Amino acid sequence: MSARAIGVSFDETGFTVHLDNGSALRVPLDWFPRLRAATSEQRRDVRISASDAGLHWDQLNEDIGIIGLLRDSDEQLIQARLKSVSRAVKIDLDDL
Repeated sequence: MSARAIGVSFDETGFTVHLDNGSALRVPLDWFPRLRAATSEQRRDVRISASDAGLHWDQLNEDIGIIGLLRDSDEQLIQARLKSVSRAVKIDLDDL
């Protein structure tokens, strides 16, 4: 997947990366301790890379790649679905 960032917005608990294909990726601040500890102003001071494939915060020395975010969010979604299914059918994931 070659999604490219076109914008970033923030709220109290996370940020959203707006992609050129019309989709948006919601990211919790808990995934990035530097961003979580930063002020709102520092978080908003984000630069999209020239290739549109990454985000960079000069003040925080933080770099985040879009492809990595997509991969991590897919993995988190899969884990959440597995936990939901295991609760519904009472399967202990550790037994698998």
